[in-house]
Amino acid sequence: MKRKLGTVGKLLVVASIGLHLFFATQNRLTVENVSGQTIRTITISVGGENFTIDNLKSGASASRTFSIRSDDHFAVRGELADRTRIDSDWGYVTNGMSGVRALFKIGAKGDVVFDQNL
Repeated sequence: MKRKLGTVGKLLVVASIGLHLFFATQNRLTVENVSGQTIRTITISVGGENFTIDNLKSGASASRTFSIRSDDHFAVRGELADRTRIDSDWGYVTNGMSGVRALFKIGAKGDVVFDQNL
């Protein structure tokens, strides 16, 4: 019985490490709304993919995984509730990168504060 429990314990440890490595190597982008108003819509484009978030309330955040297929950057386009435009380009990614973390904080004037690989 102890032998079976030891085997099960080892399998759980291996599975836990595998899951950790899987999630650690995923690329993830996060949008934080610090603008004081709702973001009507925002689209972040990278690697041929477009990620659109609609009606992101002030103080809220949204996160998505993404893949990197080639050299590229993040294109951020959107609009706040008062029709202020969000329009900026940030960062750099290239095929083979993994575990990329990209954070976009959207401010009151449509300004974007960007941080990559936190």
